[in-house]
Amino acid sequence: GGGLVVFTAKPPSSWDFEAYNTNTEFVVEELLRPNDFANVTIKHRPNRAVIFDSALFHQTDRYRFKRGYENGRINLTLLFGEMRKGDGGSSAASSGGSVKQEL
Repeated sequence: GGGLVVFTAKPPSSWDFEAYNTNTEFVVEELLRPNDFANVTIKHRPNRAVIFDSALFHQTDRYRFKRGYENGRINLTLLFGEMRKGDGGSSAASSGGSVKQEL
């Protein structure tokens, strides 16, 4: 079970790494809630690579795996390039619609 939730909202362009990772209440109330938490959820699958713009707010979905070392998930994160910051808006918000998808 579980997966990766990628929201359609990006942080304001003035934010640095610390603001991105510590202003949780502002992110939820001012960026995610107004867009009805629009997101794409990618389910965990063996041998799946997920490539996405990491400036988009994202989180691990609730998960439940069988007990034991061999049944756990392995998460490998590779980062490259400079982070491009958005204007705080989202594609869903600018188009006037709400997006929720699951893959």
